[in-house]
Amino acid sequence: RISARRSLTPAAAAAEAAEDGRSWPSKVLINSSSSGSSGNGGWSSDIAARMLDQTKALWGAVKQRHILLPTIFVFLWQATPSADSAMFYFYTNHLHFQPEFLGRVKLAGSVASLAGVALYNSVFKTVPLKKMFLGAMLLGTALGATQLLLVSGANRTLGLSDELFVLGDSVMLTVLGQVCTADGW
Repeated sequence: RISARRSLTPAAAAAEAAEDGRSWPSKVLINSSSSGSSGNGGWSSDIAARMLDQTKALWGAVKQRHILLPTIFVFLWQATPSADSAMFYFYTNHLHFQPEFLGRVKLAGSVASLAGVALYNSVFKTVPLKKMFLGAMLLGTALGATQLLLVSGANRTLGLSDELFVLGDSVMLTVLGQVCTADGW
């Protein structure tokens, strides 16, 4: 039977278990005669032992190669430094983007985020993680370098306005990020 967690004293928990016909683990009950003057020494050592057991079980699950490697990849993906603050300064002080346009970029990024989740669910859900992460890493590196085109002004040489370039770049990077992390989040 699954029930909501409640805070019960050991005696109340034992009584409830007896009513339901379940056995109550005797090691959880506080034995005041064996715990000396503190009255709860057995209780705290039991909690510590259970926490240690749970920590070992969690590490046993996480250290498996098929769990650990994708976890490390996602951690490194999220932990890499970004140029968001510097790019915001560049957008506002050099390109003179107005707050309204920056709001539109954020809106487009939010819509792209939803599109990335939908794309993952419809196309990439069956792709093995290793293949998807490799492709995302290579594509992310290439797309991440597109900001260099904006800073150098090469986008104007290609015939793309700064606004269109920033909007497209933001949308593509957001979709890629969501496709890559949709399975774990």
